[in-house]
Amino acid sequence: MRSLRSSFPSNSVNDVVIIGAGPVGLMTAWRLARDGASVTMLDDGRPPAGRVAAGMPGPWSEAEHRDGAMHQLMVAASRQWPEIARQLATDADQDVGFAPTGTLLVAGRPEQIAPLREHGRTIGRLDSVPEWKTGTDLRRLEPGLGPDVAGGFLMNQEHQVDPRQALPALRAACETGGVTVVAQAARKLVFAEGRAVGVVTEPGDEIRSEHVVLAAGWSGARIASRVPLRPVKGQILRLQVREGIELPVRHVVRSADAYVAPRPHGEVVIGGTVEEASDTRVTAGAVLRLLDEASRLVPELRELELREAAAGLRPATPDGLPAVGRETHTGLIWATGAFRHGILLSPVIADAVVDTVAGRPSGDMVEYFTPERFAEAT
Repeated sequence: MRSLRSSFPSNSVNDVVIIGAGPVGLMTAWRLARDGASVTMLDDGRPPAGRVAAGMPGPWSEAEHRDGAMHQLMVAASRQWPEIARQLATDADQDVGFAPTGTLLVAGRPEQIAPLREHGRTIGRLDSVPEWKTGTDLRRLEPGLGPDVAGGFLMNQEHQVDPRQALPALRAACETGGVTVVAQAARKLVFAEGRAVGVVTEPGDEIRSEHVVLAAGWSGARIASRVPLRPVKGQILRLQVREGIELPVRHVVRSADAYVAPRPHGEVVIGGTVEEASDTRVTAGAVLRLLDEASRLVPELRELELREAAAGLRPATPDGLPAVGRETHTGLIWATGAFRHGILLSPVIADAVVDTVAGRPSGDMVEYFTPERFAEAT
């Protein structure tokens, strides 16, 4: 892990204030504090979208032909996670929910075969070409798959992180590292000579710092306007196996319409909805679609207990890419817009913030995601 100890004198106060306590805010606070910075983090108390996320870092499963830079960023983040999980478990003294399960990316019905094979070619253009496996091949790997599964790819290098273990672990590590958590929402930024130098909280308290990081998810649009952020709704289900019964699958299973993520403690998470909505209501239609598609992939899911149905609001930018880096005219550091990849991208976004605070270049890959790309639109 990179060292900033030479950048922060031991008597410094409020080197950095971070607005937001979701995956990115927590990861950034932990990494900065671990390297010697004095960090204050504002937590408005609302559950972050990451709490209802599946936490499946899937750079290859979710590769898109339109953006090689995003794929590279996701791959870099995925490769960091095993070591991040080890360090976080040590600092937090608790399990962080990291599991190298691998992913089966499958066609749940015959009409999905052609698009999935094209996705394989997209992966090949960005990385190495995956090997196509027939439905029979996949059922040898995972007997719990249904008869309608017609073929797909094995992504052994993908893994998952349980947000409901990772987020508490990050909080514990932040506490151990000396991060000051202020249980207040941010009302507005404080400026001095046009530069962001702090924040005013909802009760009216003012917190000053040398650097201000906006990691508040989609609600960051209420604090600053450079990046046009909007909420995108996602609904997920949590099922539980009975005690003493094995999980119906070992791998994460994904199709075009849903994913099934097994947890080591007997939970199965089902999700996959993307909705242009700003409410967190759980709808019967979404539950029906998710259960129908997931049970087509893994029929034994019908026998599991439905424990929870929930929805979260993920932060999205107009181009679907994160906004990371310093805003030129105010000095505000953006760390948001990760959309469905907040858990996955949190380590590389934290790296970019650490480099920015220390005055180091963060590399061409992260510069591609600069908030300044929205300058003409604001």
